[in-house]
Amino acid sequence: MNARDVDGHRITLLLYFSSSTKGWDVRSLYDVRRVGDEKIDISDIPDMDNNVIIDKSGINVLKDPPGILIMLCGPSAVGKDAIASRMRGRLDQLGIEAQFPQKYTTRPIRKQEDTPIDGRWFEPSSQYEFLTDDELNTRDDIIGKYNKFGYSYGFDKKWFKNKSLMNKFLICIYGDLYLLADFKKEIEEKYARKVFVVFLQAPDKDLHTRLDTRPGMPGDVIEIRKKEMIRDIARLERMHFGGDYIRIDNSNTDNPDEVSEKLLRRVLEEIGYLT
Repeated sequence: MNARDVDGHRITLLLYFSSSTKGWDVRSLYDVRRVGDEKIDISDIPDMDNNVIIDKSGINVLKDPPGILIMLCGPSAVGKDAIASRMRGRLDQLGIEAQFPQKYTTRPIRKQEDTPIDGRWFEPSSQYEFLTDDELNTRDDIIGKYNKFGYSYGFDKKWFKNKSLMNKFLICIYGDLYLLADFKKEIEEKYARKVFVVFLQAPDKDLHTRLDTRPGMPGDVIEIRKKEMIRDIARLERMHFGGDYIRIDNSNTDNPDEVSEKLLRRVLEEIGYLT
């Protein structure tokens, strides 16, 4: 395959407040940087049964991609949010619309999460809707419910059920390694989506360092997450992988775009989008 620079493709910009520069700055919405020669090219995506349209820039845009859910799993600090945002950004560059399904949680709102101007607002974990325990646990329009670190989480059913959303790629983070197989089965059987479960991993020492240096997180919370991280790693070691289950290393923190590119290539090849 030939690699081609797609930096000219559509990328949304936003203003955000930078604590390091003490002022406003401009950044790419998904902060997608250049990767190596294996970068997916627009020309690699074929005209499948004339199922493409040509936009004003001349880019082939898939008109009706199949219903796909990419579900990211793994221990704390493994980089799920970073990979999710970059995957969404690259799909956007390739003319494939991707969204994060609405997610709910009972955990408290963290600092700056209640303001729309936040350097991390485009990551899925920064777009929660906050509910009480009673609200989340009793609502029947919330599916995929699970508990993590003493709080409950779940997803809005309409994102998987609504036919108008079926032609979108969905990307989410799922935190319970025991329940994910049941959730995957539910999405595939009830909502006719193809689900790819991605397990992100990194060396233990890297995960501990990332947690210790994570800004704004109290020490007691960090310790709780470290204990759960050890349990998650042990669970992953006992799990068997194959088919729609993908395991990938995310220790390359200097350029997580290479990890997201590798994941997207695997998914797009699996569903026949890459020549």
